[in-house]
Amino acid sequence: MQIFFILLRHELKINLRQISKILASFLFFIIFLSSFYLLTSDQQNQGISSIVAILFSLISCLIFSTSEFLKKDFDSGAAEQILLSCDNYEVFVSAKVLASWLVCAAPIIIILSIIQPGFVWNAILASFLINLICCFCGSLSILGNNAPMIAVVAFPLIIPSLLICASESDSSSNLLALLNIFLGPILVFATTKIVKIAHE
Repeated sequence: MQIFFILLRHELKINLRQISKILASFLFFIIFLSSFYLLTSDQQNQGISSIVAILFSLISCLIFSTSEFLKKDFDSGAAEQILLSCDNYEVFVSAKVLASWLVCAAPIIIILSIIQPGFVWNAILASFLINLICCFCGSLSILGNNAPMIAVVAFPLIIPSLLICASESDSSSNLLALLNIFLGPILVFATTKIVKIAHE
């Protein structure tokens, strides 16, 4: 557990140095959301539509920030060094996934707590799950130009998460939490497997 927090702190420092990428992702979210509110200011059911817009904006930001997940580490040789020195490579992947979510999604979640306070918990669970999916799909970039494969893998996993998150059901939070618990370890293990395959 101590190794996880050391790796997490290290990854947060690295991510926070990439201010331009963070600002670009954050500004994209603000512009997309502002445009939506301007275009739908006179329409009915704006509450539900705004939730959908928020989710799509958040997804776009997460895809943008994780499009080449682990690619730089792989190209620089850092991933191979950690793979050889770390008994449990899943710890490193988990730290990178969490750091990516904290840097990209946390500022957006803070804004959501002001815009849609009743939607925050669902947004946290859904964004973390989508971040896991995007990180897994982004890691496929290690194997080459696999954009079509990334889309095939990502959307069947993301769409159910969106539908659950946007629903007004009282059990939506529970379902999202269960999906995080179930898919989280699987996606981390699969991402680790991709790195190991790429090194063979």
